Amino acid sequence: MKTEQDCVLGLSKPVVKVLSGFVMGFLMVGFVAGIWNHSLWAVAGSTEAAAKNDKPLPDNSSCFVCHANFEDEPLSTRHFKAKIGCVDCHGESLAHRSDENNTTPPDKMYAKEDIEPACKQCHKTHNASPREVVEVYLKRCRDVADPAKLTCTNCHGKHQMYHRTILWDKRTGRLIPPNESTPSNAGQQP
Repeated sequence: MKTEQDCVLGLSKPVVKVLSGFVMGFLMVGFVAGIWNHSLWAVAGSTEAAAKNDKPLPDNSSCFVCHANFEDEPLSTRHFKAKIGCVDCHGESLAHRSDENNTTPPDKMYAKEDIEPACKQCHKTHNASPREVVEVYLKRCRDVADPAKLTCTNCHGKHQMYHRTILWDKRTGRLIPPNESTPSNAGQQP
């Protein structure tokens, strides 16, 4: 026999949980979509490169549902203006996008040593590697930075998750337990 404590609006607690999750998800998607549509107006057609490119502006809205911190991040916005979306670097990541438990990695992640080669796939004309630029800087300024550890994103936008709840090995996509670390994720904390 159901008691008043077991029911909300005449529905059982499990049904209410499912419905409230659906409603919250719907509200979250609507909220993010509203913000996203506003941001499209702010950047649409704002670069010469994008004007020459007849590709449509990318739709990153499904990524920003969970990764909203990247919507205004400089690396993401510069690429968006050039009509390059999340999927161009990270793949469609359909399983990742539909995994509500957040245990499925994106199709492509980049260990630190993989960032520069990935960037150079499109940015072929960069005439010096970040290491070469910093080596010259270090000779002149005697800074403490180690050029061997630098990559494109040290200067051109961090593009990383600062507060992780899940950590994957960026080379294999394997889910990493909280107490374990791998060389491709050194220094990152879930």
